[in-house]
Amino acid sequence: MNKYLGLFIDDDQKNFESIKRLFSLKNIQLLPYENLPQDINEIYQKVIDQNVDFVIIDYDLGKQAVKYTGIDVLKNIREQDAEIYIIYLTNKDFVEDHIGEFDQTVKKKELAKEIDNVVRRLTRALSRDLSLKNEREIENNYKLQKEYLDERIEALKEYLRK
Repeated sequence: MNKYLGLFIDDDQKNFESIKRLFSLKNIQLLPYENLPQDINEIYQKVIDQNVDFVIIDYDLGKQAVKYTGIDVLKNIREQDAEIYIIYLTNKDFVEDHIGEFDQTVKKKELAKEIDNVVRRLTRALSRDLSLKNEREIENNYKLQKEYLDERIEALKEYLRK
């Protein structure tokens, strides 16, 4: 059983296959985003539709002749969902202009060496998110139960008054 589900946004199928193998060794399923759309907003919709825990975005999406880069995709996702965990892949040496927009930057050639660190940080971040979601669910359930009990008490009081 896979612990987490990620969406891999890249135009290079070879990249996907090798990175997918690395993550599968850690029981993490990675889905490819095939045939990048011309409309960048469709990418975020796929993130929602697939209900993924994290996204891996490659900087260079140029082979499919789209009019945006990985940074554009990253910014678009961040504008719509500040919570989703993003791993940004690059061959570039400097990504200082974009610090703070993603959760983790990894050079492609270093990903194999860094996979344990990447998975550890991913697991920590997603576990923290899950804890917060569970706390909110418990709080909501408590409120619903309290409302139900309050209604039952009022109904019982009304019955006893008769």
